[in-house]
Amino acid sequence: MARKLVSVLGRLLLPLALLVAPACTEGAAPPRGPLPTPSVAVSRPTPLLLQVPAGTWGEESQIRLDVDATGTGIEGNCWGGKITQSLTLSPTGHFDVPGSFEEGSGAPPPTWYVPQIYTARYQGWTDGQTLTLTITLPPNYPDPPSPFHLIVIGPFTLTRILDPLRFLGPGCA
Repeated sequence: MARKLVSVLGRLLLPLALLVAPACTEGAAPPRGPLPTPSVAVSRPTPLLLQVPAGTWGEESQIRLDVDATGTGIEGNCWGGKITQSLTLSPTGHFDVPGSFEEGSGAPPPTWYVPQIYTARYQGWTDGQTLTLTITLPPNYPDPPSPFHLIVIGPFTLTRILDPLRFLGPGCA
């Protein structure tokens, strides 16, 4: 049945198509030479980073990060911190990990000194070349505890340091 319907429609529409076709091309110049090929810009996708690339990251005498697969050491002006896990990234390049924060004085501490270590949140973003970092300290920093607010340090914008031996990082003034 369907085959018969197609055959009948084909017999009716073919003469109509032959009548209309010359009207569609009337007055149009025939194409000369090969038809142009549309240009398509090919972009290479940025590889998806799974974690912050290992190495040294720094900002002009403010902060230094030494990142490896198992953790990160952070050094700032008269303070330091540690993250004891890899900086795993979301699909958009963001990270949010717990760590520790320790205030310092810049001078070597006496042997009897036990530093006060606080919990901290390290949050940021990277594209593999630039990294932003914000550190959030809980209400118990500094002593006495303050139940009213969190302390936020940053944001810092860091870049990868190709020669970490020449980048001394921050120091206490």
